[in-house]
Amino acid sequence: MTKIKNFRTLNRVVQYAAFPNSMLLRKILPFCYVVLLQLLTGIPKPNTLQDRDFNDFAVTFASQIFDYPFWIQDLSHFPLFFILAWFSQWFWQEKTDSTNRILNLKAIIFAVFFSIFNEFIQAFIPDRFPTAGDLLMNLLGVGVGTYVFLRVSKLAKNHS
Repeated sequence: MTKIKNFRTLNRVVQYAAFPNSMLLRKILPFCYVVLLQLLTGIPKPNTLQDRDFNDFAVTFASQIFDYPFWIQDLSHFPLFFILAWFSQWFWQEKTDSTNRILNLKAIIFAVFFSIFNEFIQAFIPDRFPTAGDLLMNLLGVGVGTYVFLRVSKLAKNHS
């Protein structure tokens, strides 16, 4: 009996992860995430903020973001853009049918475009620069995020 209850709970979680019922969640959360992602990845290095007399909070926040080894910063792009790919799929879905290829393609194009844009815009931020490694991690995150989303959606559809 416990196994059946656990399966039903897991099934509900999978269905909600693939397609939340709330239109507000499916539209507002992805938009807010894109804004947050751009803000986080567009923060100049702490010394630039200090040179331009930003407040202590901004300088401390930037210090915390850049206080990791460079390779960890590169790897952090993968989960950030995995989530972006997932939220993009939510945003473009109109119904519970996540197999609509046109909507899936729109979500993929948006996530890939934003990945490229996100790196390109860093060329205009003081003390920041676009890197091929970051772009690769962005695109891997988008690719794997999309793949996992579509698999979970298919699983949810088969068990509904």
